[in-house]
Amino acid sequence: EALFIDDKEINVNAARALGMHGIVFKTASQLSSDISAFGLLPAAQ
Repeated sequence: EALFIDDKEINVNAARALGMHGIVFKTASQLSSDISAFGLLPAAQ
C-alpha cells in the first residue's frame, strides 16, 4: 500500500488510478487530520 500526498488534485487522481491512496494537501491541519484518518498518526487531542 502507498499513500500519495500532493497539492495538485490531478496528481493525486493519477496516483489513485494506479491503486494508491491519495490526499490533496491544502493546510497542515487538514493533512494531519487526513493522515490520522488512515491510522498513521494518533488523532489530535
